[in-house]
Amino acid sequence: VRWDNNFKEVYWRLVLNGLACGERLHQQPGECVCGPRPNGMPAGRRHHFWDCPVAQSVSEMLKQQLVGGWCCGALRPHHVLFMELPRGVSTACTLHKGVWRVVCLAALNAMDLGRRAACQISVQQKQQRAATAAALRAAAAPRGQLLITDMFHPAPLTPSQLQHQQQVRQRQQLR
Repeated sequence: VRWDNNFKEVYWRLVLNGLACGERLHQQPGECVCGPRPNGMPAGRRHHFWDCPVAQSVSEMLKQQLVGGWCCGALRPHHVLFMELPRGVSTACTLHKGVWRVVCLAALNAMDLGRRAACQISVQQKQQRAATAAALRAAAAPRGQLLITDMFHPAPLTPSQLQHQQQVRQRQQLR
């Protein structure tokens, strides 16, 4: 397909296993932005570009567009991932191979963009949860340490604080 290489890069990386997905990056088993995987395996190319809910929303949009006389059969992963024309393409409306390849490249780009956006949102949520947990840990004062909020209302001074206060007054009087 003669098209801008930026649109074809995702497909090249997909074929060469060059995309940053859980399987290639050796992430924790079952880890994906959409939640734990049922089989416990890391999310791979098939998951990110067909099984993940992000990819499923793109493939559902494709199915909706193909129903109008373009395709009678079901849309399968190999139709998009291998850029094969779906069987049962209507003879009244023939779909050109080049057009189908552009549609597949656009769909793969949309899936990749959705995957990266979902990953970014997931990272931001993890950072926010970590910051909240750190703030809660910081709010819990160690045993015996006064909280800053204790200083907002009058509280009785401890014996060591009273002694320190007396020493400060004595030094001020000597000057």
